[in-house]
Amino acid sequence: MIKLRLCACLLLLCAGVVAASPPARADDNERRYTLDQAVTLVRDTYGGQVLQATSRKTGERLVYRIRVLTDDGHVRTFVVDADTGDVR
Repeated sequence: MIKLRLCACLLLLCAGVVAASPPARADDNERRYTLDQAVTLVRDTYGGQVLQATSRKTGERLVYRIRVLTDDGHVRTFVVDADTGDVR
C-alpha cells in the first residue's frame, strides 16, 4: 500500500512539473509561443480578464500585445516576446 501511495505521489509530482514547464522549443525558427500560449501565460501570471490579444512584428521580432482588465479595475497592456516568452 505504501509503494502504491509513493508511486501515485511521484506521478502527480511529475505531472505538475510537466504542466508548469514552458512549451518545448525544437528549433528557434520553427517553434514559437503561440498567441494562445501568451494569453495563458499572462492570465496565469497576472490574473484579470483578457480584453484583447494581437500579434505584431517589431523589426524582426514577433510580439503579442495583450490587454487585461486587472482585478482592481485597471487596464494594463502586456507585451510577450513570441521567441522567448518574456513578458514586459
